[in-house]
Amino acid sequence: MGNKLYNLMNWPEIEGIVYAESDEPNELLGGHLLKEGFLIQVFRPDAVEIKVNVATMKKTYIMEKVDESGYFAVLIPSKKKLSYTLSIENVKGVVSTISDPYAFQVALKAADVKKFISGTCDNAYQFMGSHETQINGVDGVSYAVWAPNARRVSVVGSFNNYDGRLHPMIKDKESGIFTLFIPNNVKEDKYCYEVKLRDNSTFKKADPYNMADNNDLYEFIWSENNWQHNIDVTSPMAICKIDIEDIAADVDAKKIEELGFNYVEIGKITSTIDAKNALYAGNFCINQHVGSDRLKSFIDDCHCRGIGVIAGCNCAYMEQGYGSFEYYDGTHLYDIREAVIDSASNGKAAIYDYNKPQVVSYLLSSIMYMIKQFHVDGIKLKDVSVMLYRDYGCEAGQWRPNIYGGNENLEAIEFIKNVSSKIKKLTEKVLFIAEENSLWSKVTANVSEEGLGFDYKVNLNFQKDFASFYCKDPLFRKGEYKNLFLSMLYHYTENYILMFDAKALNLRAAAPVLSIEEQSQLEDMVQKHIMTALTFLYTHPGKKCIDISQCKGCEERIVQLNTIYKNNKALYELDQEAQGFQWVDTTSSEETIVAYTRFDSSGKQILVVINFTPVERKAFRLGISKPGKYSNILDKKEALWTTNEPYNGQEHSLLVDLKPLEAALYDYVEFSESEKKRIKIISDTNIALSKALDDIKEKERVFEHAKGLAETAAKAEKEAIKIAKETAKECAEAEKSLKTAKELYDKIKKESDIKLSKLADK
Repeated sequence: MGNKLYNLMNWPEIEGIVYAESDEPNELLGGHLLKEGFLIQVFRPDAVEIKVNVATMKKTYIMEKVDESGYFAVLIPSKKKLSYTLSIENVKGVVSTISDPYAFQVALKAADVKKFISGTCDNAYQFMGSHETQINGVDGVSYAVWAPNARRVSVVGSFNNYDGRLHPMIKDKESGIFTLFIPNNVKEDKYCYEVKLRDNSTFKKADPYNMADNNDLYEFIWSENNWQHNIDVTSPMAICKIDIEDIAADVDAKKIEELGFNYVEIGKITSTIDAKNALYAGNFCINQHVGSDRLKSFIDDCHCRGIGVIAGCNCAYMEQGYGSFEYYDGTHLYDIREAVIDSASNGKAAIYDYNKPQVVSYLLSSIMYMIKQFHVDGIKLKDVSVMLYRDYGCEAGQWRPNIYGGNENLEAIEFIKNVSSKIKKLTEKVLFIAEENSLWSKVTANVSEEGLGFDYKVNLNFQKDFASFYCKDPLFRKGEYKNLFLSMLYHYTENYILMFDAKALNLRAAAPVLSIEEQSQLEDMVQKHIMTALTFLYTHPGKKCIDISQCKGCEERIVQLNTIYKNNKALYELDQEAQGFQWVDTTSSEETIVAYTRFDSSGKQILVVINFTPVERKAFRLGISKPGKYSNILDKKEALWTTNEPYNGQEHSLLVDLKPLEAALYDYVEFSESEKKRIKIISDTNIALSKALDDIKEKERVFEHAKGLAETAAKAEKEAIKIAKETAKECAEAEKSLKTAKELYDKIKKESDIKLSKLADK
């Protein structure tokens, strides 16, 4: 090496390159115009020889290996910057010609960076992460990652054998963003970052903004049926919940349509932490089993069929594991603390730090990414409770109170309100839904009313309470009967979506226990059992959401209920109005029957009666406030007529026959004038007949009483005659005895007188 080239080498800085510790590799690497000429420096430890090809000079220069570690340099006589390529020969003799990454500069817009570091950026995905682009006429991929406390960050992938020494990134000191342009790379090149911490340890980290197969150079062509959300709380909303991998299986928009749903919620959209590599993770990386284009096609097909799409988004926590964002640059860059969260795949998670503007920009951009790039009609924030409370998932001493001494996460609350405000300012109509299970108030109230600004809240407690009832043996449910009514105690405090999630409630698993003789009827009984649950869900006030797995085996019933639900305003129009619902029977715990009525704004009503036991109930009486005819929507039997017999505090009543585990929906029709006249005639006749019958009964009573007295008198008379005859006989005998006695007396006296007379004669 000549003295001239030697003297141009900044050996202390070169050492930083060789040991992969530099965060400003561009200060040395690449081409630099000096007074001595144009100096090109390249660090390629995998190279045996490197040649510089200068097109304008039509000349090739062999670079000198100034350091055995693989540091090459060449000084080209020139008074201006040159465009060049590098021909690199490796140890196997393979020569590849590339453009020098350090001959290019990734220029982020100052306005974008300013918004990013201020926490107001909602399109960070457009300049952070990786993007196919062209700089100075050369195609390649630009990379950008925020890691302000890292000692060094490198782009690694199969294109450089994951060698972190080859593509160290350039740090912007003010923003903490590392950037690099790698010529000839394409979006299909899998990559991650190798981050060197201040203690010189290195880790592979996924790119938080990695969009994998999605890139702005390849724009998806959407149909004209974009954004299907045109409903409010007075409209029907039947949501089919799927995971994105269901799309990779056999679930398509046609199937959702055939089942009768008008919305689909897609969960687990983004890739999760992979224990084997750090390639895919974050809120922008669509699940690789499906990919961006297939997801967009699914959404577009849904829109063409009039089905709205809701995307499940996680802004509450990041999962921990290999390649995760945990301790990203040697500090808790994205998170504030660890927590135990059940919904995390391995239970281990870290809560996002909403106090960092850059984290807020990341989360806000991830939501807008789903809206703008995937045209979703709704955003459902998962685990909102995790966001709202600083102590969620923590033991005592593991968290810090807010500035007021409370456990509310004030920064997270502000973030949610900010998202709500931004969504409501969009020209597209997008729903904002909360999955929240705490007692936080005003979740669906407007931000201007001190609410969080969500349109709907998923009522997780409804499912929990119903599961505690439904999962009991039907013959022993009466002890949990009260759980059917708890949800209506608080229903009108929020705009609710009711959900049946297979993880919390398996409709088929909670089957009735049958005797051996009934086993042949098992499937039929199971279907009826499921129907009771589905009918309760569909007729209870609130929007509906059912996991796709709950539909298997009962598709016909789902189609039937979705049709009935959407075609009857009484089942949805007054969901949030007290006049839209009335309990009919909440006291039949022994029979485990529940009944209620739904109303629409015109007064039309549907009576719901559900027998939750496998026992037939004949002539079960219900108190009815309004007389009329009730036709069972489900079985189309002859209509039942109310009677004027009061029951359970109502002026009228209805007798219904309920089969075992039967759910019945009765469409109410008011009596016609002729029917009213007929009913009046029948009623008057019945009243007259009743009075006549009462009179007959009274006469019969009097007659029976008189008859009894007569019979008693006759019996007494007969007895008296008998006694009289006996007395007469006794009297005759006594008279005869008296006569005999008198005769004896007279005889004795006569004899005595004769004797006395004879004595006197003497």
